[in-house]
This record gives sequence, structure tokens and C-alpha cells, in this order.
Amino acid sequence: MPIKKSAIKRAKQSIVRRDKNRALKKTFRETVKTITKDLQEKKTDTVASKLSTAYKALDKAAKNNAIHKNAAARRKSRLTKKINAVLGKAVVPVSAKIKQENKKSATKKKVKQTTKKSTPKKETKKK
Repeated sequence: MPIKKSAIKRAKQSIVRRDKNRALKKTFRETVKTITKDLQEKKTDTVASKLSTAYKALDKAAKNNAIHKNAAARRKSRLTKKINAVLGKAVVPVSAKIKQENKKSATKKKVKQTTKKSTPKKETKKK
């Protein structure tokens, strides 16, 4: 058992963090398991909607550092590969579509800003 106050506080913090990380990991594991189970049972009608929830859970876990961001990306990639192999077509979750649209609008804004001509400043004569 820790003796110093700072060590006691760190022990409490680690318990709280562990519980949060466990909860985040549990949510994405459960969603991935339900998707793989549906794929095995050939229930393809619900897979697309569940994929977006799995993406959301993985992104949330990566955001809160429960898992590494590359691990989340790898899991999402493998999951979509499984789904595409079973369905025979590319399935894009809703969250990915939104991110792509936001990227497009952001690039359009940058292009507009760079194409605007700056007006030259008028020079004033000093006396």
C-alpha cells in the first residue's frame, strides 16, 4: 500500500483510468463481435448500421488513449475487409462519409483563401 499522499492519489487515479479504459474496450469489442457473428450467420442487412457504431466506439477508445490510434485504424480496416469480402461490395460507414465531406469542404476553403488577391496598401508620404 502506498504511504505518501501523492502515491495514494496516483493509485486512486489509476483505478479510475483502468475502469474507464475497460469500459471503452468492452464496447468496441462487443460491437466487433456482433458484426462478425452477423457475418457468419449471413445477416447482411444490419451489418452496415453496426459498422458505424463500431467505428464510433473504436474512434472514442483511440481518442481517450484506451488503445493506440493506429491499432484502432488497423481494427477498422480489418473489419471492413471482412465485411466487403462477405458482401462482395464496398461498404462505407456513415461516419467515414461525413469525415470525407468535411475534408472536401476544408480543402475548398483553403483553395478559396489562397486564390483571393490581397489588396495593396496605399503608401502615405512622410513629411
